[in-house]
Amino acid sequence: MAIAYTNHGVAATSSTAATTTGAKAVTAVAGDTIIVCVALAGGTSPSVSDSAGNTYSLLVGPTTNTDTCWMFATRNIPGSVTSVTVTWTTAARWAVAIDTWSGVTGFGVTATNTGTSLSPGVTLPSLGANSWGVAAMLAAHTTATWSALSPNNLRQHIAGASTSTPGAALADETGSTQNGASISLSKAWVALGLELQGAVAGVPYDLPHSPQYQSFIAT
Repeated sequence: MAIAYTNHGVAATSSTAATTTGAKAVTAVAGDTIIVCVALAGGTSPSVSDSAGNTYSLLVGPTTNTDTCWMFATRNIPGSVTSVTVTWTTAARWAVAIDTWSGVTGFGVTATNTGTSLSPGVTLPSLGANSWGVAAMLAAHTTATWSALSPNNLRQHIAGASTSTPGAALADETGSTQNGASISLSKAWVALGLELQGAVAGVPYDLPHSPQYQSFIAT
């Protein structure tokens, strides 16, 4: 089963009021991998939960450039998810981008990058033959809008609600080590990169739960 973008997520930003939590509706289904980009202007120690009780792992970050970005994920969920909640300490203005992919068998290499320009982006050191690269990005303290940067696909994204609020975005590309996007204003940004690993021919899609694997470890 190859990796596919399933588009069951959402992007959102805070108003000018600082808060300590953000809950957003999603339409994730069984088999989805949910990736969450968290961008905070001052908040710390975020955690992610959802309506089905799945466990989210921090895979990349925190990385700071004026504002701070984290990338969380949960893989191959067993059933539907209708909402994702991000909670953090210290009230802060925030943005989140949440999106979904199917066919993900694991997570591989990661990378981080920061800068101040019109082109947030990150380069992964390498990718497997069936892997995709995904970038979680923030644009700090800005209402700058996002647009796709070829050959990458811009997925869920949102501009900051004010000039004291971050914007957030997710982008991907099949087999590409370079992942990024464009923003309409030159601002400080953070980009976090993650390899989504796909199935290898002859290996079961979810190896630890496959009958072949269970039979093997029982012998």
